[in-house]
Amino acid sequence: MVATPAGTPLGFVEKLADGGWGITPSEDGLVRVTEIARTLRDAKAYLVNRLTREVTVTVNGESKHLRMVGDRDFFPKPAWTGAPGTSMDTTLDTYDLELWDSNHGLLPGEKVSMELQSEAGDRFVSVLEGTVTTVAEQKITISGTDVFKSRGTRES
Repeated sequence: MVATPAGTPLGFVEKLADGGWGITPSEDGLVRVTEIARTLRDAKAYLVNRLTREVTVTVNGESKHLRMVGDRDFFPKPAWTGAPGTSMDTTLDTYDLELWDSNHGLLPGEKVSMELQSEAGDRFVSVLEGTVTTVAEQKITISGTDVFKSRGTRES
């Protein structure tokens, strides 16, 4: 099993009879994707690249690139629990995120903006803006809002 530094499973690798490495990512859905790599290092890198995404995090006007666990073009929406006192139309949601590196530098109380680029192209970006509420090594919680924005086309 290949896992993130926080222990979240990314998938499985298995040495094949021909010396290659079979790769089975841990993904949602009925279909399991299987790939083959030449080396164990390549197999692990494939899983990391497939199941994590680069995000641009801006705090106090300073931007940095971090890696977030997830394979979608948007930040994972929190599940609505229907608990008493909650509403579907609440303007702020709570986002539980896992970053690759525990040395991310985010602190509770900081106002952050996180941009997640769409893999479909560079025209759309998912932007999460809010306040860091908790930090536990790689796992962080942000109270905020997430919207898709158009970036316009880049000039070559």
